[in-house]
Amino acid sequence: MAVIDNIMKMREVAGGLEIPAGGSVALKPGGYHVMFLDVPSSFVEGSDLTVTLEFEKAGDVTVVMPVGSIGAAGPMPKHSGGMSMGGMAAMQGQ
Repeated sequence: MAVIDNIMKMREVAGGLEIPAGGSVALKPGGYHVMFLDVPSSFVEGSDLTVTLEFEKAGDVTVVMPVGSIGAAGPMPKHSGGMSMGGMAAMQGQ
């Protein structure tokens, strides 16, 4: 993504997102993320969304993604009912 004239422009990662063998890539706000297009209904904050990711060599992998609020800095721990102090410290350092 890039910000052009104060407007965030996102684009598809050409050729897909490369994940090195034995490695990982974090999907999170402000970095790589999944954008859903043409969804049939709104996501419900606090619920879980089951998604199937397609990998070239590993095949399909189903993951459960928590639905957060619009503009959330990251996933909220289910037990906390809000942001942990660690999350606040991480946001302040940004």
